[in-house]
This record gives sequence, structure tokens and C-alpha cells, in this order.
Amino acid sequence: MVGSINDKYDILIRSFKTGEKITLDCLNQYVREEFRVNVNKPFKPSKMTREQAKEAYPDWHQRVIVEKNKKLKKWKISEQKGHNGDELYNWWLRQVDQIRGGHRYYFLMCMSIYACKCDIPKKRLEKDMLEIFNKLQEIEHDNPMTAYDIESALEAYSKEYYNFTIADIEELTEVRIEYSNVIVHAFR
Repeated sequence: MVGSINDKYDILIRSFKTGEKITLDCLNQYVREEFRVNVNKPFKPSKMTREQAKEAYPDWHQRVIVEKNKKLKKWKISEQKGHNGDELYNWWLRQVDQIRGGHRYYFLMCMSIYACKCDIPKKRLEKDMLEIFNKLQEIEHDNPMTAYDIESALEAYSKEYYNFTIADIEELTEVRIEYSNVIVHAFR
């Protein structure tokens, strides 16, 4: 916000009016295609009625509609026979080799989400993140990664991110997630 101090560079944020308003399309011309913003991406609300949702998602209906418990829900990996949270979290760590330039930060952010949802202690996440960070710094990109990126990504170690879906994670990181039984059940 104008007038505040930028945490990354410790400078006062100022604003200047130098001309007329410009459109997002105009700004997008100066950004590489993979980083352009698409404000025309349509919002697609569910067309499912509450009765259809009750039938399709009885657990959700009971918890959210009947019990009025709207708390976000953790993944239930440990309930899958022969599986635990470490398994899915460790799988995510191995995906670092798929990460390209502009997705480095999002990989760290999703790493925090995985750790939180899989009950990985924050201390272990921080240790793992420092190791992964060194690999991510080697990936070629115009914008070098800094320690601030780790601090920022650690903020996703929160129940506020429990609702991230496979599609969300794939879009942010461009890591293709195979829908094995463990992963499908984990993301429900």
C-alpha cells in the first residue's frame, strides 16, 4: 500500500500519477506470455443443487449443512490403508526436478501446503525447504530467489490453504499430478 515500507527492499512505497489509466491488456504486452494475467477467465459456479450435492457428497453435507461446521478439512492420507502423510509430502519433494523458472516460488508454497495438510512438523518443513531452495536457485530465471521467498512460502503452512485442489496445485506449479488412489483420496 502506498506510504508503507516494502519488506523486501526496506523502502517507502510511493505512487505517482503520470498519465491516463491503462488496461491490463496493455500491461500484459510487456510481460512474457507465461506470466500474463487473464482476467477473462470465466468463473464457473457449481450448477449442482443442494439436493444433488447432498447425494453426491454426503460427508460434506452432514458436516457443512447439517452441523454448520465450515472449518476446512485436512487430507485423510493416514486413513488410507498402508499410507501416511509422509509418503505424499516426500513425493512432492521429489517433483522439484520438474520445476521451471516462474514456478519456483509456487513449488515452495505448495510444499508448505502439503506439509501442513500431511501433519509434517514446521521445523522439518523449514529444514527441507532450505535444501530444496538451493536446487531452485540453480533454475535459470530473470528474477533470483531470495530468503524472503522462503519466508513468504512458509505462510502457506496454515489451515487457510486446506482447500487447495489438485487442479490448483497443477496450475500454480505446472507439475502434472497422477491420480493414484492415494492422491485422489488425499485431495478430497
